Amino acid sequence: MTRNSMMTVVAGVLGAASVLALASPSSATVRPSAKAPVSGALIAAGESTTQAFGSVATSSPHSLGTVISEDSDLSGTAYSPSGANALVALGTAGLEVISNPLTKPKISRVLDLGSFGGEGGPDYSFYDSGVAIAGTTALVTGDEQGLVQLTESSGSWKVDTRVHSKGLADGGWPQQPGWIAFKLTGAEATTFDGVAISPVRLKSGGYEAVTIDRDFSSGDPGAIAVITGVGTADPKVTAIASSLAFGRIGDGDVGNGGIAFSPVTPTRAVIASPSGVAVLNLANPANPVVQNTTIVGSDDDVEAVAVSPGGNDVAVAEGDTVEVLSGVLQASTTAPLAEVETFTPASGDDVTDLAYLADGDLVTADGVQLETWTATTTPTAALLGSVALAGSPEAANSLSVRPAEPGPAIEPATLPGPFRVGTKVDDKLTVIGPAGTYMFSVSSGRLPAGLKLVSNAIAGKPTAAGTSKVTISATNQYGGSASNAYVIKVLAKA
Repeated sequence: MTRNSMMTVVAGVLGAASVLALASPSSATVRPSAKAPVSGALIAAGESTTQAFGSVATSSPHSLGTVISEDSDLSGTAYSPSGANALVALGTAGLEVISNPLTKPKISRVLDLGSFGGEGGPDYSFYDSGVAIAGTTALVTGDEQGLVQLTESSGSWKVDTRVHSKGLADGGWPQQPGWIAFKLTGAEATTFDGVAISPVRLKSGGYEAVTIDRDFSSGDPGAIAVITGVGTADPKVTAIASSLAFGRIGDGDVGNGGIAFSPVTPTRAVIASPSGVAVLNLANPANPVVQNTTIVGSDDDVEAVAVSPGGNDVAVAEGDTVEVLSGVLQASTTAPLAEVETFTPASGDDVTDLAYLADGDLVTADGVQLETWTATTTPTAALLGSVALAGSPEAANSLSVRPAEPGPAIEPATLPGPFRVGTKVDDKLTVIGPAGTYMFSVSSGRLPAGLKLVSNAIAGKPTAAGTSKVTISATNQYGGSASNAYVIKVLAKA
């Protein structure tokens, strides 16, 4: 089971394969990488063990080693996109940085977040159970009080001190740099402990994120908070909703994998409740709407969800089975998602988390082992490989995989040149990453005189020498956006 690390995607119609044709001609354009990306999985299990796995996209997944944390209650994991490091939420105001998670994992550093306990007043203790990464930005949950935004530079993670929440902390002092504060009204008792960041940037800049209360109790249909501008100096909590009907039948908890974004758009997220899943429409982040709900079983044992790289399928961990549903991107329907396939992992234990490596290819984890599955969107889902979890974990509290689906990016990163006055230019731009129909535009600056943007090409004949700066943006039909800044030099006619 191998996959291309990137796919060239330009102006086409969404398809299950996530590879689309260019606006003008017909066939799809796929540019495979020189070699398959190194795949890995990271599991936080039990109270203090994090285990790393390699070759999870093959029939021979294997353990790379374990790291042990003292006095911890491990809850969340996340890989950096490069795979150079990973973050583990310790649950006790600390965040481990795991170096070499794809080869020889080890704890390289522990970020102490205990100082953020003061945000909730003198008697408040910071408890971090969820962590998510997009690009060089990470979010760490902080119970009912807020989130900490981190930033990565040269492989090192630190609190993003550009962020300054307005107002005072509950203790009466100014908010700490890096803190994204919640202003709770009807959700005072809510503990936000699961978080996901869309891999697709918003057109306005930054990412969108959703954090969820994973504990469902009588009379509480669950709560979420929506944050926009994640990764910028000014992230904003646009909505806190505690009255969304998630289709819950009874009481219960969902795991840290209880929320996932569609990789092709920042406006679709899937949320698990103990008895089903809900598609959340975030087209208006100030007014999140449950588009549809789907009941999965009746035993209140849904633990996790994962959305496929193609963006339209969702895998649901329900007890000792995995159910694959389809229809996440259907914007106009309120009907339940369609069942595609149901299969039972080989261990027979309850699946507590799962993740996609490619469309149809899943990694599942329970209290016994990690398993890789292929062809999960057909009636012939097949076990590809498995490997045992170390020690005696009660369950896999969190599973993250690499490579995760990248957000869209415009290529080439730089244009060939310099150009010359009077010489024809016809340089095509492409979008790599998630599928969609992408529209190109000049978002700032201007092209040199004589050149213009025609569909996805910079074309024409320059008429004057000089240097121009221009930013080109590409936005798909679901609101996912990418942009790239170019410096274009035009030389005088030879």
